[in-house]
Amino acid sequence: MSPAERNYQIYDKEMLAVREALQEWRQYLLGAVTPTEVWSDHLNLTYYRKPQNLSKRQARWISELADYDFTIHHLPGKLNSKADALSRRPDYVPTDADNQSVIGLPDSLFWNLELSLEDRKTDIAKFTDPTSDSTIRDGRESSPGDWEESSEGFYSFQGKVYVPDRSELRHKILSDYHDTPIAGHPGKNRMCENIERSYWWPTLEDDVMKYAKGCSTCQRIKPIRSAKAAPLVPNEIPSRPWQIISWDLIGPLPPSNGFNAILVIVDRFTKLSHIIPMHTDLSAEGSARLL
Repeated sequence: MSPAERNYQIYDKEMLAVREALQEWRQYLLGAVTPTEVWSDHLNLTYYRKPQNLSKRQARWISELADYDFTIHHLPGKLNSKADALSRRPDYVPTDADNQSVIGLPDSLFWNLELSLEDRKTDIAKFTDPTSDSTIRDGRESSPGDWEESSEGFYSFQGKVYVPDRSELRHKILSDYHDTPIAGHPGKNRMCENIERSYWWPTLEDDVMKYAKGCSTCQRIKPIRSAKAAPLVPNEIPSRPWQIISWDLIGPLPPSNGFNAILVIVDRFTKLSHIIPMHTDLSAEGSARLL
């Protein structure tokens, strides 16, 4: 059998043996006067005596066997020693180990997408200077229990690696937690949460917000989930004085000389204004008379 055939279920192997035997003697068995007897020492062929969901291969075998007139008989293995002697010859055993120690998914198929802290510790230690860094100096004076100096040359604040005030270094960390495939361009909250598991610096939240909002990929691809604002419709620009005016009735105000409101009329071209004492019960007809 081929390597693929050796992977068949036992009932398929038995059916394959019957098919191969009939195919071998096809020229003698087709159109035979008497039915052909097939003797087998395996009961697994009874699998096909019940309704089954056949595969394409099994359906093809059943179609090929329909050309023959044969019957199947069971013969116990202890009484079928002649067939065993023929089928169990030493030269039929495969020389190579079939399906043994096979690596289905080699390492070359997998990408290493882990964000390793070790990759950045060397760079952080290189730029760390406790004598000139005011954050480390002031922090160790105010809360010495929260700060810890590492043997590798960097400092930790509350168990998180402190990143010095170097724009290129902080930008690399922000890029690792936003632009890489494993990061997946998260929002500012998720991105800040992921960074705070390992790193800390005073302006971390502000830097994360600026980086996430300034990502061109996010601006192009991510949908806008907020409600759309109404489009702006600017007013027409006047070409001469008193072509377009604006007016506003201010009131009620404390009564003065019998009036309790002020009508303000402004020319949009010259910005000249007229202020007229008025009553709050001014009607549309009264406004037209004033204009």
